[in-house]
This record gives sequence, C-alpha cells and structure tokens, in this order.
Amino acid sequence: KLYYIQESHGIVVTDLAFLPDAPKSKAVKGNNEVVMLSVAVDSRCQMHAVSNR
Repeated sequence: KLYYIQESHGIVVTDLAFLPDAPKSKAVKGNNEVVMLSVAVDSRCQMHAVSNR
C-alpha cells in the first residue's frame, strides 16, 4: 500500500491526477516521491503528497 487516507473527501472522488516530474512542478512537489490532486463530485480539490520511501 503506497498511500491511503480514510474519507479524505467524504464523498465520491471523480478525478485523480499526478503532478509530472517537470521543473515547473518542483516547487510544489518538493522532496516528495509523488504529489497528486484529487477532485470530488462536489468540486472540492485536495493535494496529497507521498513522502519518499
């Protein structure tokens, strides 16, 4: 299991996108292995960061 948060949104997630490994993403990604954005059916967005293993 790489990453799990119970009821992060509390409603159905409709989209998930990973930030690319690009110079522009470095400021947001920092030292994390993966950063992703999730969008719920109510249009709320959350950013999730997975630390380096």
